[in-house]
Amino acid sequence: MTDVQVEATGETVGEAKWAALRELEKRRPGLDKSSVRFQVVSEGERGLLGVGYAPARVIATVSADTLAEREPVDESELAAEARELVERIVDGIGVVGRIEIEEDEETLTLSCAGPDLGMLIGRHGQTIDAIQYLANAVM
Repeated sequence: MTDVQVEATGETVGEAKWAALRELEKRRPGLDKSSVRFQVVSEGERGLLGVGYAPARVIATVSADTLAEREPVDESELAAEARELVERIVDGIGVVGRIEIEEDEETLTLSCAGPDLGMLIGRHGQTIDAIQYLANAVM
């Protein structure tokens, strides 16, 4: 198998990265986003009054090894539901990360691991507190 590579553009490098991730996910559903490597081709130019504008360009690469089918994780129905909810929230915020779940008889603990979780945590932890509140209310 060969690596999968996608080139994407956007107004900013961040937008270009998200466009590339969306394209990779279309090609490989269930992609582990934390395994994607980005190469910035061009940071783009804002231009002045629209003159000289150039979009940011990135190349996203994911190795063929990480595209192999992941083993189905033996987790309870509640844990799977919690994982799906938190993954949708994390994707909506625009954070690249992997959700890990630990469960015992009384508690269900979800953790997010990734390269840049500042947006997920939020200012003074407000975003992560809101996610926790929402997850508890839904579950």
